[in-house]
Amino acid sequence: GIRNNHIWDFTLLYSVETPTGKCVAHGAHKEFVGMTIGQIFDLVHISYADADALHERFMAADRSWVSYLWSDDGREVCGKLASIVNNITDVSNGNSYYIGVGVGTIFCRWTCPAPTSRTGGAV
Repeated sequence: GIRNNHIWDFTLLYSVETPTGKCVAHGAHKEFVGMTIGQIFDLVHISYADADALHERFMAADRSWVSYLWSDDGREVCGKLASIVNNITDVSNGNSYYIGVGVGTIFCRWTCPAPTSRTGGAV
């Protein structure tokens, strides 16, 4: 991802496994590959959103936008991200994925929800 004047762009690819798929590729954070959204939330200390609910929103969003809040390393100020998500199938093996391309304004004075909020990161 490129950060320029607080604008961040990224690409993500997740398998559509149940209950939660694993990251296959991520243009901004290669360390996310092989992890579920829940594991990523643990890594970056996100406690205000429900990872499974966000995964479900991504899977259901075929060819539409999903917006959500993001915070790196447990910061109290969030960025608002949005990804356009499309469902794809690998014709060679039949595996299903969702791919997203996103942009966001990072750390521009949004306060993260309280840790008890279970919104799936919805905004």
